[in-house]
Amino acid sequence: MPDYDTPKQPQNRDSHTDTPVSQGARQTADRVRQQARDAAQKAKTQAESMLGEQQQAAADQLEGVAMALRKTAEQLDSQDQGPVARYAERAADSLDNLGGKLRDRDIDSLAAQVQDFARQQPGVFLGGAVAAGFLVARFLKSSARDESSSSAPDASYGQFDSAPGHAGTPS
Repeated sequence: MPDYDTPKQPQNRDSHTDTPVSQGARQTADRVRQQARDAAQKAKTQAESMLGEQQQAAADQLEGVAMALRKTAEQLDSQDQGPVARYAERAADSLDNLGGKLRDRDIDSLAAQVQDFARQQPGVFLGGAVAAGFLVARFLKSSARDESSSSAPDASYGQFDSAPGHAGTPS
């Protein structure tokens, strides 16, 4: 038997969404989301700025290497080493060209170009990435070694065990 005397409550209504507390929580969540978006945008802007500076520095370095290659080509040419001099000159031209492209293009364009190259020449790309990784690792290792040797007064300190009865024996 149905009970007609008791009022029915709406079944789809969430009684918690209309309270001042839930409205405050929603506003706080909206503020936090906006702050997160602002922080992400600021981080992106800073990263783009740093990448732009590194891009310009890399272009400068490429152009410096190209200049050194040109001088080398001139010296080789003066020593009757024409074929090698021409090879050095072509390498210098290529580096100048790459430096100019690096300087003139934006980061997004360069990234798209790298992606296209990786799709077209995956083996060459992976080989280059591995070689670059080795070069960076060697650079970082030598930088760390240079830094630690300049900050430590005695580089041989710690090579021998100083425990009693073991003095002077290699550890």
